[in-house]
Amino acid sequence: MTTPYTDTPPPTPQQQPEIMLPPTQPPNPNSRRIMASSLLLFVILIGLVSYAVFKKSPDTSTNPANITTVQAPAAIAPAIVSITNTGFVPATVSIKIGQAVAWTNTDSSPHSVTSDDPRPMAGIPDPDSQTAISQNNTYDYVFDKAGIYSYHDDNNLAFRATVVVK
Repeated sequence: MTTPYTDTPPPTPQQQPEIMLPPTQPPNPNSRRIMASSLLLFVILIGLVSYAVFKKSPDTSTNPANITTVQAPAAIAPAIVSITNTGFVPATVSIKIGQAVAWTNTDSSPHSVTSDDPRPMAGIPDPDSQTAISQNNTYDYVFDKAGIYSYHDDNNLAFRATVVVK
């Protein structure tokens, strides 16, 4: 079969034109050294990336925010004073600043905790603001200043006691 545009028949396989390649250069004597250096750099780079990605981080499974926990000091138990039918027991208590005294009325009669100083002192009611404590009830107060605080029972003036705050 002939092509309509040309009068020459198609070439036969023996008549195919020869493909010409550009002339080759002699191999570079340093090509193996360059190839080995490139491979070594590639391996080092992979190692550094792997270390950065997979390095072991601190275990945060039990402490996710990595918070250091500090134990708060235990609350100081209050000093206990019983108000009996014979008075305040014990008559003198020594406590630390920030510690409370808890007065519990174990008598059937009402009693009070009233400061000997007519000015309000450390929250102990002065004589004008006395509070009766009925049987089996408790009055608590936290002392926040050092000092010696004398008090009495307005219902029985013979009942006297002292709180020493250090």
